Amino acid sequence: MNETKNAGDSGGRDRIDRYVLHERVSLHSPTEKFDGYRQFPTELWRGHDDVLDRAVSIRLIRKDDSRLNRVLGAARAAALVDDRRLLRILDVMDVPGGDGDPARTAIVSEWAHGQHLADRLSTGGLFDPTVAVQTIAEVARTLANCARHDIGHGRLRPTALLWTEAGEIRLRGLAVDAGLFGPIDPAAPDADVDGLGCVLYAMTTGRWPALGIDSSLVHIPLAPAAGRTVPMPSRVRAGMPSEIDDLVTRSVRQVTRPRGSMPITSVNAFTSLAGSAEDYLSPVPGASPSSVGDRLRTAATAATTAITTTSTDSTEQNSDLPRRRVGFLRFTGRLIAVGFGVALTAGIAWFGWQQVVGEPVVEEQDVVAGESILETGAVPFEEEFDSGLTA
Repeated sequence: MNETKNAGDSGGRDRIDRYVLHERVSLHSPTEKFDGYRQFPTELWRGHDDVLDRAVSIRLIRKDDSRLNRVLGAARAAALVDDRRLLRILDVMDVPGGDGDPARTAIVSEWAHGQHLADRLSTGGLFDPTVAVQTIAEVARTLANCARHDIGHGRLRPTALLWTEAGEIRLRGLAVDAGLFGPIDPAAPDADVDGLGCVLYAMTTGRWPALGIDSSLVHIPLAPAAGRTVPMPSRVRAGMPSEIDDLVTRSVRQVTRPRGSMPITSVNAFTSLAGSAEDYLSPVPGASPSSVGDRLRTAATAATTAITTTSTDSTEQNSDLPRRRVGFLRFTGRLIAVGFGVALTAGIAWFGWQQVVGEPVVEEQDVVAGESILETGAVPFEEEFDSGLTA
């Protein structure tokens, strides 16, 4: 408690400028192995903003801590993300030291009254698979929004998810927790993809799918080991849908992955697959739960019914044409057909008559042309003969 009194005292209460410190929530000691060599305990306080009259969260870090620059960069980046499901960074301020106490930095964030996932699992039991998929899909959409700002959470765990008194899901510790303590699984290709799968595993089985870590890091029991990996959720809890197995095995590094299954490599890809799983598992309002095939058949039947109804309406509208108009059109068509037939017959008869009684004009012209050719060819012959004799 002595570390907070150097910030000043007003009316017997510890405070930092406009923020009053009411209760220390946790004290994180760097007993874990992190990179760096100057690491000191950090404190998390529940406080109150006297100016805006609201509860706040205050994290205190010593100025000479080697992680400070990394944490400050993460806090500034996290403050730029606008998402209602995040507990936002509100302020970053320096706290001068005094009386032998070191100078510190305070990171002020929103505070939400509620229950985090570890408490819910310990008191309320496991989540329904459909509810679990809906929850993780909403968290994934939040992280996808953060990814568009090139920032990730980096340290998803049960205590990072908070259910408020209004039933809303809030995510705390964006980027800052990872800057202070690093990821839960440093070997994971993508910390947020691995964390999303682990949280889904925890909601449906009550255990964290990791080997070789201290369970105090996640505040829930660890999953049983199956050799060098962790079994998929359906092997731990009966009745698990295959969609949950698919999401977990493709995202969590230490869970057994079926042969031929491709890993999920980005938060956006996880969000897309979680949304598809949510569509498959969420029941239709007002109807009993059914399989995917039943819902597809129902959709096809509805589409066929709509097409049939449209065709019937169109036929009924066409039948409303005046009957006299239809009769007139039919009579006109028949009359045109009869006229065309008569004209065609008359044309054929006239052509045949001309072939029978007509004069052979073409043959007579051919004879006359032949006689003229003979006469023309005879003259040069006689001239040539006579000229030959006289010569």
